[in-house]
Amino acid sequence: MKYALIHSTIALLVGLFTAQLALAAEIHAEITGVKNNQGHVQCALFKSEKGFPSETTDALQVVGQPASTTEPITCDFRDLAAGTYAVAVLHDENDDRVANKNLLGIPTESYGVSNNHTHAMSAPTFEESKVTLDANTRLSLSIQLK
Repeated sequence: MKYALIHSTIALLVGLFTAQLALAAEIHAEITGVKNNQGHVQCALFKSEKGFPSETTDALQVVGQPASTTEPITCDFRDLAAGTYAVAVLHDENDDRVANKNLLGIPTESYGVSNNHTHAMSAPTFEESKVTLDANTRLSLSIQLK
């Protein structure tokens, strides 16, 4: 009985440690091209094309900070499992938490995505914006706002 309890406890601890290692990866994004100090820069991490790039309710994680043209803007996503992800960034100048567009559907606020694919007439896709994150790594991205 005593050995079974010790064995179970060790197995539990090894399992918890292994699970933590599986979620030890992170993505660090450095954002450039912020045009003014109004509002916030919001970064959203997506695991699939669902909602990408603008429906943050479908995002795995959302982080942000006040906009600044003098301070570096960074977004960190931690405790991630290895896999495929895409990052979408919005400079939400009016803090309405919406990627505002004009009557033609063209964004009126700056945005960017991982791999820096942007298009004049359509939103970037998850497929062209995705990055692969390996276990126990820190992936650094540089995202230019357009």
